[in-house]
Amino acid sequence: MNVLFISPSSHRESVGGIERYLVNLIDYCKKQPDLSVKIMLPSFSKNYIEKDGNVTLIFNTDIAVPLKMSVVEASERAKAFSKAVEKIIKDHKIEIICAENFHTDFPPAFSIFINMISLIHNIPVVLRLHSFAFKDLQTELINQLMWRRISCVSISVAGDCFTKGADVNRLSTEYLGVNTDDFND
Repeated sequence: MNVLFISPSSHRESVGGIERYLVNLIDYCKKQPDLSVKIMLPSFSKNYIEKDGNVTLIFNTDIAVPLKMSVVEASERAKAFSKAVEKIIKDHKIEIICAENFHTDFPPAFSIFINMISLIHNIPVVLRLHSFAFKDLQTELINQLMWRRISCVSISVAGDCFTKGADVNRLSTEYLGVNTDDFND
């Protein structure tokens, strides 16, 4: 299966929950010979690609979103992002997309574009939530777009989505787990 993960955070740029998840995801995917995994990550310097077995890391400047940017810049980055994603889909015959924390970590246009791309190419897109929706717009991005599944990292995040109106039939909870190679005592 050809899978594309898109993350607003990079294990090379910062340290936190999503970043630790990415490290574990990469390690897990390397051990799955039937998967071909592409992970699109932000780069604040240049676009580049690293390949390690069946896992390809695609570092892209268009998804390196600064804390403050104009509406015009956000729009331009979202358009460039959509073109980059479409190229990855075509070049690698992507069968499913996992969008990490799109509701909080990207401007709304990114969520809309990834859903449009999913619809045009008939590829399911999963929204993976690492955090709660704090604003009404974030809640609407979760509830109103065409995510095939809304995958939450904890029962608390899933419960928050449910109480804010997410379709219970699309909600699931997948815990990040612990890398037992690192923590084995």
